[in-house]
Amino acid sequence: MKLFRYIFLLGCFSTIMTGCVKDDAYTDYSQIKEIILIPNANWPRVATLSTTSVLSTSAEYTGGYKFDLPVRVSWDKPLDKDVVVTFAPSQKAVDDYNALFKTKFTLMPVASYTMPSLKVTIPAGQKTTTNVNIPVTILPSTLDLTKRHMFAMTITDASGEPIATNLATFIMPFTVKNKYDGNYLALNSTTDVTLQSKLTDPANPTATGEYPRLYHINTLAPDKVVLFDPTLNDYLHYYTIGSTGGSYANFAPVFQFDLATDKVIAVTNYYGQPTSGGVGARLIASSGTNDNKYVVTGSGSTAIRRIYVKYAMTVNGADKVTFSEIYQFSAARVY
Repeated sequence: MKLFRYIFLLGCFSTIMTGCVKDDAYTDYSQIKEIILIPNANWPRVATLSTTSVLSTSAEYTGGYKFDLPVRVSWDKPLDKDVVVTFAPSQKAVDDYNALFKTKFTLMPVASYTMPSLKVTIPAGQKTTTNVNIPVTILPSTLDLTKRHMFAMTITDASGEPIATNLATFIMPFTVKNKYDGNYLALNSTTDVTLQSKLTDPANPTATGEYPRLYHINTLAPDKVVLFDPTLNDYLHYYTIGSTGGSYANFAPVFQFDLATDKVIAVTNYYGQPTSGGVGARLIASSGTNDNKYVVTGSGSTAIRRIYVKYAMTVNGADKVTFSEIYQFSAARVY
């Protein structure tokens, strides 16, 4: 009877993936004498994967985010020869994932991770229950933090041995965020005047910032975030005049922090500083204890996280609209 060897990728790692869905494995091999299948690679699949998020300001940002990419042989006997397994980045896996789940991941650039080699050897005599690993290090500091990335590797060859094609690809949705990132509510307390946000537009005295309002504060760099309105699905600052709502054209504030003190040290315009139309932003200096600062009160799950910031939207260098705002963290941002 001819014996077949199957080389396949093990894709669900308990140490790096939480929420990796694994279908129930077929376990009745009473009629199969020579082949053992371990179907736990994670692409193709029928459910989305949880995105692995790494804090850009943690040690992982400079040292890299590390995990192993393992391979194994499935056969009822030890190998009688070395098998060289070859990997390649898989744009197709990313494209197919995006098409199936309506996401917008991009294939992680090769410059954003390190691997000793795209080849690994399963040595002769290797037991079928033993993995051979390729160490992988993701380099978050090299990534475009405004995009959603996916690490995707597929087996392309195994010394001519058959490859279990449905068990040959590992994907890892990945994003980098800083500690200021999250969903925030722009406050307007009716009982505490210290927790009231304010928008002042001299050209439109009845304009308000429609506080409270939910915003996403998105990572741009280890020390920068930008305001994003999830309701309107764009980078902007919303306002109302009477019953009419709108946003200032080509304007969304970018807050830059001093990572050592958590103070806001600059505010610029996401669309340009200034734009071709002269729209920019600036920080308004203030000497209050919590002014222009990221403040955490308490600890653990009950901690209150707020960003206090005062800034202006400028046109041709002159202040047009001023903002005195308090953003309170409400939840981690879903990528």
